[in-house]
Amino acid sequence: MTTVPTEIIDTIRKQPRGCYQEALLDGREAWSGSTICGRAWKYGAHYQRSRLGLLRRANAALRHHGWSASTALVLRGGRWHRDLVLVAPTGAVVPWISAVAS
Repeated sequence: MTTVPTEIIDTIRKQPRGCYQEALLDGREAWSGSTICGRAWKYGAHYQRSRLGLLRRANAALRHHGWSASTALVLRGGRWHRDLVLVAPTGAVVPWISAVAS
């Protein structure tokens, strides 16, 4: 299994702007937007732009390391979730949640 260097994790950790983006990286909010509820649902397009902005900044920060970031369906806890994944220069795909946990 590919291990993610600490500098890559630190680079991603510096990218969020605001509580929602921090919650995305911590796994408290879903990358699909399915956890948005209540009156926030009315502003779903704003949250989508926020997710894309975080992903764009993460890719820009990782580019000079040869890594990239994307979202993909990941099996977690017996269910499929859309999560952030890191793509190594070798092409190996590492889910963000497992990279942070190790």
